[in-house]
Amino acid sequence: MTNKINYFLPHKYPFLLIDRVIEDKAGEYAICRKCVSHSEPVFQGHFPGQPILPGVMLIEMLAQTAGIAIAIPANQGLVGILGEVTKAKFKGMVTPGDVLTLTATIVANKMKVFKVDCIAKNEEKIVCQCQLKIIVVKESDVK
Repeated sequence: MTNKINYFLPHKYPFLLIDRVIEDKAGEYAICRKCVSHSEPVFQGHFPGQPILPGVMLIEMLAQTAGIAIAIPANQGLVGILGEVTKAKFKGMVTPGDVLTLTATIVANKMKVFKVDCIAKNEEKIVCQCQLKIIVVKESDVK
């Protein structure tokens, strides 16, 4: 389902942070997967000899998963911008070799402002949960 990722997200390497769409229903939810590799660029400096995925990267992975749930094609001139992060809790470390399941569920949509509940799990253990506000704007307004 890499084509689905490219279809809905404008992100490219090295900032495309999800590997696969497992399941989705446009406008409702998405479940994605991320295989955390030793070769992730962030691990060169965070931290040498003891690599830990920064929490901000987990939030971005969840935001990209929310983009799949919102399901606006990347070529329509619209883009989802992260507007707010609330209720963020980090409950475990993520290290190379971990396989994350990322879930984003849309709980509200008002005037192209989406409230999305998100959970990142490593196996069955929650490592991060938060609520995101994604604002859909014209791509030309971002530049």
